[in-house]
This record gives sequence, structure tokens and C-alpha cells, in this order.
Amino acid sequence: MQNTADKPDAMLRVLQKDGVPDRSYTLDEIKAYLQRLQTQGFTQAEIDAARVINLTDSQIEVIRQERIASDPAQGTGSVMAMLGQISAALRTAGQALAETSTSAQTNAALQASNSSAPLTSNNLIRVYQETYPIAIANKNSVTETIQLRVRPIDLPADWGAAVSPITVTLKASEQTTVNLTVAPGTAAVQGTHPRVAVEGYVNDQLIGDVVQDVIVPEIVPFDGKLKNYLPNIYR
Repeated sequence: MQNTADKPDAMLRVLQKDGVPDRSYTLDEIKAYLQRLQTQGFTQAEIDAARVINLTDSQIEVIRQERIASDPAQGTGSVMAMLGQISAALRTAGQALAETSTSAQTNAALQASNSSAPLTSNNLIRVYQETYPIAIANKNSVTETIQLRVRPIDLPADWGAAVSPITVTLKASEQTTVNLTVAPGTAAVQGTHPRVAVEGYVNDQLIGDVVQDVIVPEIVPFDGKLKNYLPNIYR
């Protein structure tokens, strides 16, 4: 699941790097598509594409029936945002399975050992998907369509990041907010600060960027003694 999650993340990075525009589908468009599948089926071009990846006629028909029975609302929205959500869901599920497996192995090892020695501590910690609001502004004197691209900075190889939407059209001096979603992979090193940049381009010309830090907490053992550091300041 972790490896599979890397694929849509890689696709998103290529799409954003190449400036491919996002596509959003409305509820009416999805309903019309499902109605067409029910009454007319797939187009010849869609069938030819399915056969390129070696799908049989029976498999194509199963896909058609599954889509007809699906909830139209689930297909609405941004295609690129949906790719990011698929990747994040796969990565979260993979993390949960990995944690379950690790916990089972640890319990088995403890039961097999008669030693009372404490387990060796490590410096890893689990962090989870987070969405950050990013402010975008058009500082030019005319209306501009700004393309947004994600550039990893000190981001672990198995982490993913995506911005939604990937384009915004703003009038002169107008501002808006977009969402940057960071999906961590496996456990991270405590106290580190992975970073990712959201860059803004107009006609492939970089006009500015924002760097977002992802804080990875550091665990400090509590010695059982309460401490009061002076001076205390009250407002």
C-alpha cells in the first residue's frame, strides 16, 4: 500500500511540474456520465483503452455495473485532489496494518522472553496527514492566473504532498487561500522539521513561494517530579 500510494503522488508531481490544468466534475456531469453508461455503455475509445491494459469483456462489464451502482456524489470535485486523497488513504491504511503487525510481533517477542529488562527506546515517532492553509496573493497590477506547484524540501522519500486547487485566478492585489495536504509515510525521526514549498508561477515565471514546516514532536521522558521555572508571567 505504501508503494502504491507513491504512484499517484508521483503522477501529481509530474502533472504539476508540466502545468497540466486540473479538472473538476459537477454532480450533473457525473449523473450524465452514469446515465450514458446505463443506456449506451462505454464508448469504443474507452473499450479500446481498457483492452490496452488487458481487461477482458467480462471485466469491462463488471466495471460498468459497479460504476452504475455507485453514488454520483463520490465522483464530484477535483481530479487531482481525488488522486491525493487516494494516495493518503492508501498510506494511512498501510500505516495501520504496519502498526498492527509490529505490535503483534512485539507482543510475541515479550511473551517468549522471561527477561524483565526494559525495551530499548528509539527516536522514531508516528505523525499523520495534515492540511495547511496557504495564503496566495496577486501582487501584479492586472488579473493573473497563478499555477501552483509543490516542491519537497527536506521531505522524506515516502512522504507525499499536494496542493488544491493547482490554479487560481486573482485580480490585482486580490488574495485567496489554498490547501496544502502533507501525507507522512513511515515513522519519522523525533525533533526533525520536514518542509515543503508551494510555488506560484505566471506563464512559467516564478513569482513567489511559501515554505511550510511540518513539526515532528520530540518525546521527553517525565521523571515524575514537577518543576516550576521562574519568573512566572501572568497577563
